[in-house]
Amino acid sequence: MLEEHGGEPAADAPVIGFPLALSLLDHLPTWHTFFTRLGYRVELSGATRREIVRQGVARVPAEFCHPVKILFGHVHHLLDRGVARQFIPHLRLAVPPGEEEPRYACAYTQSAPYVVRANVEAADVVCLEYPVPGEERHWEQTVAEVLGRDRREVRRAMDAGQKAQRVFTEGCRQEGERYLETLRRRGQPGAVLLGRPYNTMDRQVNLNLARRLAAQGLAAVPYDFLPLEQEPLPFFWFRVRWGYGRQALQAARLLKKDPNLCAVIVTNFGCGPDAFVDQYLEYELSDTPHIVLELDDHQAEAGLVTRLEAFARSLGQYPAERTEKATGMDPGRSFQHLRRLTYTTSRTFRTTPTPTPAPCARRAATWCCCPPPTTSRGASARPRPTAGSATPTSSSPVI
Repeated sequence: MLEEHGGEPAADAPVIGFPLALSLLDHLPTWHTFFTRLGYRVELSGATRREIVRQGVARVPAEFCHPVKILFGHVHHLLDRGVARQFIPHLRLAVPPGEEEPRYACAYTQSAPYVVRANVEAADVVCLEYPVPGEERHWEQTVAEVLGRDRREVRRAMDAGQKAQRVFTEGCRQEGERYLETLRRRGQPGAVLLGRPYNTMDRQVNLNLARRLAAQGLAAVPYDFLPLEQEPLPFFWFRVRWGYGRQALQAARLLKKDPNLCAVIVTNFGCGPDAFVDQYLEYELSDTPHIVLELDDHQAEAGLVTRLEAFARSLGQYPAERTEKATGMDPGRSFQHLRRLTYTTSRTFRTTPTPTPAPCARRAATWCCCPPPTTSRGASARPRPTAGSATPTSSSPVI
């Protein structure tokens, strides 16, 4: 498919290497077509192997997450093959399927090209940002200056790249429909892999997870196979600002509608965004079979097999009915009155009675923001504080 959209480069075309790690795996059709249309010959670093992992762990300049270590391994692998000029994209914002607002990539993904450029002197790193809606003209001008090309040529190349990405995405959706229908006919349960594509799609990183699931009778399903555009997230999840995290939540809300599907959440130790998103996924999947796998370079394969065996045996213990989870407390937002969180050690206390608030329908909820009930004299039902003790201030705002 890459050759179909990008064409065949000339024999003397300049070479640019693609280290297949991080967001480049997810947007490979876009960038491969883009550079090929501009006359480059793209040299792929290939699939991740154990030697690449060892190189990355040994040469990474600081303690990053596992995917960044994999990136350094691919960069040095290309250098060993004589490919010095390498492209590492800067993914800052991207629009999740079916939504309109761009969402952020994690800080490591955004800074990856600059970290490599600063620490691998032998690599000639070419860094281009992925186009953001509304910033196209600035992007075209910047890329034209970096690559020394005409703006119109850059625009045509990116149009072809984004078309290739759309064709690839639609192909995944169509294949997913056929695959899921096949699983239903066979009566075979499917396990949707929820996580960043550079974790779920890299066999070395996820310890050949698809094959290990198949050994337990579960068919691995990439979340790209689900029609995510049909499940834009409700306002309840507006606080989730990470693009990949929102896609995982979209997939979770879709798979729970199919009783034949369960979820395998794939993450890494030290992933900041996943520290938030994984608990939201578990909230959405509370009545759906799921398991969280945290994978790193320690390669604990025996423990992985044991956990998958236990997970496969527990599938029948979940309720048959799965419920909608877009209600309840808004994630990341406090309904507590600030005076319950702010205290003073002053010896002077206010004795003026606090007016009784209007009845609140949420009083029975644990997160009710109203003041505590009052006695018949108007004073708080709490014990009267003594001098030197801590008491809430009465003029603090609500957060």
